[in-house]
Amino acid sequence: MELYLIRHTTPDISGGICYGRSDIDVAATFEAEAEAVLYKLAEAQPTAIYTSPSQRCRRLAQLLAQTHQCSFVEDERLMELHFGEWEMRGWQEISLEDLERWGISYIHQGPPGGEAYQALHQRVQGFLAEVCASDVESAAVVTHAGVIRALLADVEKKPLNDTFDYQLGYGGVTHIRCTEGMLLQLVSLNT
Repeated sequence: MELYLIRHTTPDISGGICYGRSDIDVAATFEAEAEAVLYKLAEAQPTAIYTSPSQRCRRLAQLLAQTHQCSFVEDERLMELHFGEWEMRGWQEISLEDLERWGISYIHQGPPGGEAYQALHQRVQGFLAEVCASDVESAAVVTHAGVIRALLADVEKKPLNDTFDYQLGYGGVTHIRCTEGMLLQLVSLNT
């Protein structure tokens, strides 16, 4: 199976704001960015589209589904990390002490009322196993940087704390291949 992991296009939010699960719309540049994604997927021909329910992902998934004449499926396992009480707050509003504490233990402990990175990883592992076991030959997955990084941890057999080395731009496409026995291979990163 060919799996195309697509980071959503630029969200309509100012820089310096903590957001993950918050449902942010796309920026005014959506059409141009979406055209670039369609170009990157021109030869891929996905027959299935999966998306995070967040509107910044769903908008692109709808366009991909129209273009490739297939339906799309929303899957909550593809949602971004939940930052709990920090959602929609400026990073500068969060105490340096709280940020440092979280930075040391973010793999196993989330922000107050939020989700740990390990929990995100576990839910996306379930998604990946299910999709790789399906009879779909080519699928596009419109999601978030945190989800893609967590999936790449399994593909590249890296510890979760090493996945932030991956630079994933808005509208970037990462191509992975899943073969029998769920052997995963990175074909291209963030094209």
